[in-house]
Amino acid sequence: MTTEDSGIIRKALHDRDRRGILIPASELEGSGLSVGDRFTLKKGQRDLFAVALLKDASGDIFFDRSGIFIERTRRVDILLGGIFDEYQVEIVAADPTMLLVKTMDPGLAAIR
Repeated sequence: MTTEDSGIIRKALHDRDRRGILIPASELEGSGLSVGDRFTLKKGQRDLFAVALLKDASGDIFFDRSGIFIERTRRVDILLGGIFDEYQVEIVAADPTMLLVKTMDPGLAAIR
């Protein structure tokens, strides 16, 4: 179950300069997340073409003034099914809070 309205589509972008995915801070307004929150990649996830981030006080992914930056690694690229320009971000109401970053590619979305 997501904490956001079904009409809101939050986006993340491929940041070519930093070699990763950036969820801009403006996309996370009203989500209950704040600057200083930390996240970690969820292990053992089952979602196709998606990466799940769990809120974790000792995580290595940090929410700073510009947003949340996810460094591209082999694991992240494999989970997402490749490198794309845009991604969809869902905020899942769970304990701990979870962000689900999915590809917006129409071909891969149809498989999901």
